[in-house]
Amino acid sequence: MSLKNANTCWYVQRGNAVLGPFATEKLIELINGKRFAKYDKVRLAGTDDWVIATVTIDAMGCQKDIAQEIRERKGHYVLGVKGNQPTLEADLVNYFGACLESNFEGVDHDLHESTETGHGRTDERIVYAVALPEEFSHREDWKDLKALVVVTSRRLLHDTETCESRYDITDRPPRAKSLGDPSAATGESRMVSIGFWT
Repeated sequence: MSLKNANTCWYVQRGNAVLGPFATEKLIELINGKRFAKYDKVRLAGTDDWVIATVTIDAMGCQKDIAQEIRERKGHYVLGVKGNQPTLEADLVNYFGACLESNFEGVDHDLHESTETGHGRTDERIVYAVALPEEFSHREDWKDLKALVVVTSRRLLHDTETCESRYDITDRPPRAKSLGDPSAATGESRMVSIGFWT
C-alpha cells in the first residue's frame, strides 16, 4: 500500500464502524493528529482488503503480546526499545556498537543518511538497519522479527547541538530509508501512529 496518489480515497474501520471516505491528505492529518487508534484498519477505495498497515509504537508499547497481535491481524510493527526492555536495549546497544567498530564487516545492513535545513536549524539523521542476525538472543521472543534499527539524530539549532540515538525492532525488511523516515516509521513524537509502506 502506498500514499503515492494524493487523490486516492481511503476508508477507516474502527470496531464495527466504517468512517470515510477520506482523501489521502485528510488520512495523513488524522494519523499525525493522533486521532487514529492503534488497531484501526484502513482500506483503499475500490478494494475489499482491510489492513492495519504498519503500527509504530514508542517504548511503552514494546511488548511481545502487542507484536504478536499486530502480526495476527496481518499488520506490521516498528517498536521503540528503551528501559522497559533493559536486556533487549543493552543487547541492541552492544550489537550496534560492535557493528560500528567493525564498519559492519560481514553484516547484512542498509544505511540511509539525510540532512534537512530550515528555520535556523540543521537536522542530520543516520539510519542503520540490519537483517536479524542468527545469533541474536531475542530472535524467538518477538513474532516474525526481521530487522534491528538504530537512528542517530543530530540537531544544530543556532549554537546548540543535541544528539540522540534510538533503537527499534521490526518485522519489516531492513530498509534504512523507510525505517528511519519520521513520517513513515516512528517520528519525533514516538507515539502510536500508522505508517504506510510501499
